[in-house]
Amino acid sequence: MLQPGLWSENPDQLFQGTERHAELLAKNDKNSDGILSLEEFPADLPAIGRPGLDPVSSGPLLYKRNTARLDPNKDGIVSSEEWVEAQQQTAKALKEHGMIAISPGAQGNATLTNVLWKEVRGVPEVPSPVLLGDTVYMVRNGGTLTAMKRDSGNVVFRSRINADGPYYLHWFYRRHVPGLLR
Repeated sequence: MLQPGLWSENPDQLFQGTERHAELLAKNDKNSDGILSLEEFPADLPAIGRPGLDPVSSGPLLYKRNTARLDPNKDGIVSSEEWVEAQQQTAKALKEHGMIAISPGAQGNATLTNVLWKEVRGVPEVPSPVLLGDTVYMVRNGGTLTAMKRDSGNVVFRSRINADGPYYLHWFYRRHVPGLLR
């Protein structure tokens, strides 16, 4: 079984939410009560950027779109502690990415005991791998195609394929390799 993760091999390039809570409070405390409410939290503050993609259709992922992460206790306030935790969770998610193969029949937390292989380079933001024969294919935003052996994870091909843009692999194959997928 393949388990896709997220993002590319350079998470530091993607993580953007580095403002300190005091800076956010100073800029956004509209009622001057010394508290940063969810209503006051900036709607356009990026958590994750997407370099090389159209900022309109494939723009940054915004913190405000994940209020559960910003305000886990649901009191309507983004405390300093909650803000630091949200930043740490986002940074951790970016660093723990990759495509992993888990052995069949695994039980419990299989990522601790049954990982056959892991590939962290060239993994698409929205993974949709295709298995053809014994080879797993994936296309990363920006047009990088990676092909790996199903059983070992050994990369047999990785190259830019002159197909810039955001991709979901099935759509990519329909467009660029006619007749391969139906």
